[in-house]
Amino acid sequence: MPNKKQLFSYRIFDELGDWFYYFVIVLIVFKTSNDNAIYLGVLSASYTVPGLVFSRLLARTLRKHNIRSSLLSMATIRVFVLVAMFIFITNTLFVIILVFLEQILSLGSKLAFQNMIVDIEEDEDVLKSFNRDVTIWSTAARLCVIPIYFLLTKQFSDEIFVLLDAIFMVFALISIGLISNDTSFSKSIVNVKLERSQTVFDKNRFDGLTIWLIVLLSSIGVANAFTDAYGISAINFISNNTKIQYAIAVFVMTIAELISGMTSKLVDNQLSGHKRNYLISIMVLLSGVLMIGAGLFKTMIILLTSLVICRIFFIWIQLYALAYFQQKFKNQIMSVLAVQNMALDGVALGNSIIGGFLINQLGIISYMLMIGVNCIIFGLAFILMRKGN
Repeated sequence: MPNKKQLFSYRIFDELGDWFYYFVIVLIVFKTSNDNAIYLGVLSASYTVPGLVFSRLLARTLRKHNIRSSLLSMATIRVFVLVAMFIFITNTLFVIILVFLEQILSLGSKLAFQNMIVDIEEDEDVLKSFNRDVTIWSTAARLCVIPIYFLLTKQFSDEIFVLLDAIFMVFALISIGLISNDTSFSKSIVNVKLERSQTVFDKNRFDGLTIWLIVLLSSIGVANAFTDAYGISAINFISNNTKIQYAIAVFVMTIAELISGMTSKLVDNQLSGHKRNYLISIMVLLSGVLMIGAGLFKTMIILLTSLVICRIFFIWIQLYALAYFQQKFKNQIMSVLAVQNMALDGVALGNSIIGGFLINQLGIISYMLMIGVNCIIFGLAFILMRKGN
């Protein structure tokens, strides 16, 4: 693949910087807002709204411009946004606005990056190999974030890690700058996907299982959205050392994602369809029970176990749904996944808004109980649904 090293280094620098940024920005908003659930909910919404509102607009805009130049421009603006975030870090509302802007630029960068890869290389095997390498090293980079944070936090405040993300973005910017501009970067794969998504409902009626899987993923996605938006509040409610426990939770959740990816193929190969479905259902139920137990007994290990199980089975169900969608819809797979992703983002946004209000009115324990009951209901429903098929 031409320019493989430059593309690879861009993605690693981008991922590594973003994970420092995503990790510490939650801690910073948590601290500056005095654990205000509304602010944490708005922060979470600033991650999901751009995907719901600006995806198509960004794709259409990028289609009209040179992809490499667009990526360079967005990376440059992101550096300035991160520096501004560092300067005004004590102004919680302004920081959240900057997070929203940075997320829009990040979304556009990801779209441009994917288009650039396809424009540079068309060989399917080479693309798969490149994507696999990026995934492996990105996960490894994410696992390094928490240990590095613990080493540096003794010398620096959390705010400095926002500036560190800006520095990593400069290196990512240099990586893209080293790519030759001779390539046309004219293909618009994103636009093709959008056009397909606009016709899927005319060509195929979603069957019951497809609709149910999307609803199930969205409903269980509430637990993941809770973790991303209010996990730190739950940890603060249970633990006396919020920062360390939150760092441990993020590290363990990253390991959980790695485990889920490694075991999903084993689960598919070793277990028949019914056994696999029952295993997933049992894990959904167990996660719900543990979430309720963590809220009632204020035990960190129970909460962490619940979050880990939830993350593992969520990814398993995603893979299960993906396999079914690939068989059912084939060439229109991206259209179905687009609907699924919009449903998940919608749930995450609803969790950010409604969750913040409920936590302020009823307290974090009440919301944890609601999340647990949600998992139990849909775990039982999934068992009954599969029995009927």
